[in-house]
Amino acid sequence: MKTLKEIYQANEELNYIDSSLYSRYRVKAGLRNDNGTGVKVGLTKICDV
Repeated sequence: MKTLKEIYQANEELNYIDSSLYSRYRVKAGLRNDNGTGVKVGLTKICDV
């Protein structure tokens, strides 16, 4: 049985989103503005918060 750490490490590459895609598709990284202010939360291929 795999540990949680092993599962995380195995999927870390798959959950990466290129930062250039945020502006291309007009998606904010959480509540963060284009100028870097605001609150950063998660946006992954699995879900968005």
